[in-house]
Amino acid sequence: MNSDSTRIRGRRESPSNPSSKIELKKSIKTPIYKREWGSLSSIERIIRVRALETLRLVKSGHPLYPSSKSVGVDARTVKRALGPYLYKKKGRWKARKTDRISRSMTIYEGGQVRGVIINDSNMAHLIGKYFNSVKQLLESGDLTLLHAYRDVVIVDSKDKKHRLETDLEKIKLIELGREQEYGGEIYEY
Repeated sequence: MNSDSTRIRGRRESPSNPSSKIELKKSIKTPIYKREWGSLSSIERIIRVRALETLRLVKSGHPLYPSSKSVGVDARTVKRALGPYLYKKKGRWKARKTDRISRSMTIYEGGQVRGVIINDSNMAHLIGKYFNSVKQLLESGDLTLLHAYRDVVIVDSKDKKHRLETDLEKIKLIELGREQEYGGEIYEY
């Protein structure tokens, strides 16, 4: 090899042949809070779910460090996983009111349990309220609890629309199947 040329990744670079130059790209990994649920590894999904649980606790007024410890994840990991949705104000960690972090949740639709990927905390909050109403409905039998959800449309990350189940008999069948299957979490891993 003459002194004018060097080898980069098996190809010869020569000052006389500029078209042979190879551009080296820096590998920059997208922060976890910006990535879609489907692109996360199983460990990253668990971290995200725990970070979101920590975010919920911080929103309700609990300090960051005890909150992260209670869900089993380090506070530094939570800060990386939540990015700008967690910030410090006057020496205390605060949480933004809403976020655009992708998460997988379970809904009842068409007499079945379905997994949907939601891209914002408002939809996740609505699904959580729905399941609280379902729980109260099953305990009390008060059908008016689900009237508010008759016309509610959940929009997933692919802009597909989903209608929440409001039929008591179908909900009872779903609940019976879920209890027998695994106990019923609304977040999916």
